[in-house]
Amino acid sequence: MFISMFLTLAMLTSVVSCTKTANDATTDTHDTTTAQDNQTQNTPTIDPALKAEVEAVLDSKHKLTFNDDGSFRVLILADTHMNAGSNATNLKNVQDRIKFLVDKENPNLVIFTGDNTINSTKKTIKTNINAIVGYIEEKQIPWCHVYGNHDDNYGLDNKDHQPIYESYPYCVSKAGPEELSGVGNYVLPIYDAKGEKILFNVFGFDSHHSVPEMI
Repeated sequence: MFISMFLTLAMLTSVVSCTKTANDATTDTHDTTTAQDNQTQNTPTIDPALKAEVEAVLDSKHKLTFNDDGSFRVLILADTHMNAGSNATNLKNVQDRIKFLVDKENPNLVIFTGDNTINSTKKTIKTNINAIVGYIEEKQIPWCHVYGNHDDNYGLDNKDHQPIYESYPYCVSKAGPEELSGVGNYVLPIYDAKGEKILFNVFGFDSHHSVPEMI
């Protein structure tokens, strides 16, 4: 579905142009009309409903853009296994390392690639998420996440995690379309430095932590 949408987006952003040479300056009215008709025929027709669907998929809480020097830095954090019941030393170690990496790399985007929290309950999930994203939020850096095989093993289902994640101002993750299986199926377009053209895409997929019937 996403692939077909991006093919459609390419059509939406394409521009059909007609250039004239110096010799064309004397072209009669009939030729000019023909050129305009050809241009109209070559312009793709996009279904308004599909256009709206594509725009909704590409919409993001924060627009991601390349830096003026053409760079875009991504910091990937995996298996933080944050648990509100962890001892204070472990908690501080994880937070100190996240702070060190964020300050060192100065990323445009931070991605948590799964096993972000563990043993989360309705009372502890916010505390667990705060522990790993607090400094990133403070630095106002966009971040996103997907789930691993431990995020919902001993606590809340990922469907209950998702709205709490999305409540953070700089979280750009999405639950994803309802017709897709799982939680956390989304795409994040990264635009050029002017924020006009999509140059890259970051996809998040829920691959499911246990699907024995499909193996």
